[in-house]
Amino acid sequence: MDESQREAYSLAINGHNIIITGQAGSGKTFVIKIIVEYLRKSGHKVAITTSTGIASLQYQDLNALTLHKWSGIGDGRYANGELLHLINTDERFIACKQRILETKVLVIDEISMISSRVLTQVEFLCRKLRDNNFTFGGLGLQVILCGDFYQLPPVPNELCGDFGHFCFEAKWFDNF
Repeated sequence: MDESQREAYSLAINGHNIIITGQAGSGKTFVIKIIVEYLRKSGHKVAITTSTGIASLQYQDLNALTLHKWSGIGDGRYANGELLHLINTDERFIACKQRILETKVLVIDEISMISSRVLTQVEFLCRKLRDNNFTFGGLGLQVILCGDFYQLPPVPNELCGDFGHFCFEAKWFDNF
């Protein structure tokens, strides 16, 4: 590992929320795999998620899911309140609720493709299901974002009110 990878590793294993960025080939996936393996061996429940199913293939050995599947947001058709109600009452969403409540470290790779609307909805679900008013449900959930904002941008889904704004454009992101 180089110096910046060692720094990201150290921050991650010590419980900090971090963003790992860098151009293609800089070792982001490499360092994420090392972080996840260490945290899992240490007994942490780590969920590794990505923006697309193809991106999840990079982490096949770590049981990655898309962020949409992990959180239950699916294709984005539901408003926050409606989705929260479904997760709390509909048996089809039991696994989503369980994942959100049990995860201690949430890794989101290819973050450049996650829109502010999607990340805001995931943040809302984590906060509400964990019954905590802190971002992503507070101290009980560490979040590690990874990606290159000079690569692929978020894909808009205007039918669902998602205009493809970058995740860091969310109003709450500066407090993250």
